[in-house]
Amino acid sequence: MDISFVVLHYRTDEDTISCVDSIEKLCGKKDIVVVDNGSGNGSFEKVKKHFGVKDNIFYIENEKNLGFASGNNVGYSFAKEQLHSGIIVVTNNDTIFNDPDFIKKLQLDISKYKFDVAGPDILSLANNEHQNPVPTKTYSKREIDKQIIRYLSLYIASRIGLYDILRKKVNHATKVNVPNTNWKNVQRNTMLHGATMIFNKRYVENEKYAFRPGTFLYLEENILYDYCNKKGYNTLYLPDLKVTHKEDSSTNSLFTDRKKEKKKREFVFKNIIKSFVVYRKQK
Repeated sequence: MDISFVVLHYRTDEDTISCVDSIEKLCGKKDIVVVDNGSGNGSFEKVKKHFGVKDNIFYIENEKNLGFASGNNVGYSFAKEQLHSGIIVVTNNDTIFNDPDFIKKLQLDISKYKFDVAGPDILSLANNEHQNPVPTKTYSKREIDKQIIRYLSLYIASRIGLYDILRKKVNHATKVNVPNTNWKNVQRNTMLHGATMIFNKRYVENEKYAFRPGTFLYLEENILYDYCNKKGYNTLYLPDLKVTHKEDSSTNSLFTDRKKEKKKREFVFKNIIKSFVVYRKQK
């Protein structure tokens, strides 16, 4: 089984180095494709210097930040077309593969289960929660339109300085986090978290892209889940495969100053709107 790991790098060299180091330590043959998503801050040069020239590590530089989906698709296409990999693992640069037998367990899972896209147990280091499987959420066109209006209203309120005023006046109900209790068992045909996704042979052979193109950030999992359902691809959560996830390190690197909270908020709203527009076109 030829397997490639695609790591999307953006600005945070320490995270990428830790991620690639953890992949290198996995038992078994593998290729690693590191894609710089237009960092422009010298961090990718540090990554390349750290690992140097190796037969199984490949470096790709995007001239600009293509976003999550398109950035990962560049690495996926290289692994598919140049390395002829049958299995492609697409992972965030702030993930760590702690289990040296990850590849061996994946091989056993492939022989045991029928799946086209799979996700491992992802433990968030931010809140110690298991991020897979994701509660499945699909939207009708009407629901998507409501979400577009909602986030457009929030974006406009932020731009004209009303967001903070309105937030103080509204008595928000306390949000109760419901622990994920499904992470211990294999789950079929479920939505998967985008931090690490495994694309199996049938998907790789038939699909040009890992993620559906058009978004910059957000909703990639929802859009991919709907696409898999339409195309008849099987999704599967595999709890025996484990990674840890720091969460949002690349996005946070853009907004390190607390004064940039407004800018970050508007960045989020704007890109959620864009993703919902792309999602609606797929319906």
